[in-house]
Order: sequence, then structure tokens, then C-alpha cells
Amino acid sequence: MNLKTFLVGSLSLFGHSEGAASPPTLSLPWGPYQAKPLAWDKQIYLFENVRFGSKPVRFGASSFPSGPGESVPDNTDCLQVNPQVLSNAPGGKTPLGDPNRDFGPDNFEAAKAPDWNGNEDCLFLDVYVPRSVFDNPGSKPLPVTVWFY
Repeated sequence: MNLKTFLVGSLSLFGHSEGAASPPTLSLPWGPYQAKPLAWDKQIYLFENVRFGSKPVRFGASSFPSGPGESVPDNTDCLQVNPQVLSNAPGGKTPLGDPNRDFGPDNFEAAKAPDWNGNEDCLFLDVYVPRSVFDNPGSKPLPVTVWFY
């Protein structure tokens, strides 16, 4: 199974939500992921740290998670970036930001990123989905953008 097939299949599960009253849940074979509304835009749900590959052996190829025990990251040690910060190339006066900081459209200044401790388990996705997808069960499929950096 390749990544494209996995993503398309996973996103098709979004239509099976618990309703508009509570945030939807994405159910994958290796664990459920509860959505939360974005702090600065309640019309968008965020599925945070969705695992898409098993923790790799150093320099080894990754594979799909084998079960529920792999669904939770050890820590969010992977560099996370607000895309608005990337309107200017990182470096100099625009360093990449702190992954523990809550960014919004009016708050995207960079902060010093914490020191990296050597954990290479960064096989997680943050998936942003418009709330309207869940509020309108018959809505059309949406395009998907996957951004690797």
C-alpha cells in the first residue's frame, strides 16, 4: 500500500463522523483520532498527530503501523511549522518556530525551536478538514494537499 492510497482511504473515513454536536473521530486500524476545532477558526477541524507509519529503525524504511499501540507519539519532537512563517525563507531573522506554541493568523512570529533530542519518529500528519464536510453528509469530495518538508 502506498502513501497516496493510504491518505485517500483514510480521508474517506471522514464522512463517518459522530455528528455536528461533537467533534468527529477518525478511526484507523491503529487507533482513533479525535478532531478539535482550530483556536482561530472554528469552521476547521484539526486531527493532530495522525500516525501514517511505524516508528522506523534508524536509517530503515518505515512501514504502516501494525496495531493500536503505535498510534500515540512519544513526544512531538518533530519540527512543526505554521505555513504562514514560510512566506519568507527560514533563517536569519525568520527562524523556524517553536512546535509547542499556538500560532494563529495574527500571531505567527517565530520563536527559537527547542533543541532536538535525537528522536526520529516523525511519521505523523496534522489533517485540517472544513467543518462543512461533517455538517453536510452529502458534500462532494474535497481536494487533498500533502506537504512534505
